[in-house]
Amino acid sequence: MAAQNGNDFLLKMDIASTMTTIAGCQSTTFSLAGEVIDVTTKDSSHWRELLAGGKRTLDVSFNGVYADDATFNAVQVAVLANSLESFEVVLPGTIGGAAGTFAFSGILDTLENTGDNDAGVTFSATIKSTGIPVFTDLV
Repeated sequence: MAAQNGNDFLLKMDIASTMTTIAGCQSTTFSLAGEVIDVTTKDSSHWRELLAGGKRTLDVSFNGVYADDATFNAVQVAVLANSLESFEVVLPGTIGGAAGTFAFSGILDTLENTGDNDAGVTFSATIKSTGIPVFTDLV
């Protein structure tokens, strides 16, 4: 697999009915996970037995520096409102542009602000999805 440019890995949020890139992001982590159900018993001959079909999750964490008051204000309002918002993660392709997008509803779960005396104010936040995400393959 060819290298991908991290600058093309974007997180967008529906702000005033427009999917808007969250400004100031320096790092974005996108996690898909599926849980399994452990059904191991004493009769399992000392081997774990798993059942497929557990809960699946999509989480996004991101951090950065303050770059755009309007974008950051929308993030802060969403955290305080504890409301469902629309998001989109743009996965980078190998020759520029996007390889695909995940569109989903989620709740901004946490928002942390940090102000060190020798650096700019930074933020970090997490989004937890709800419902079934929609993947669009753009390759």
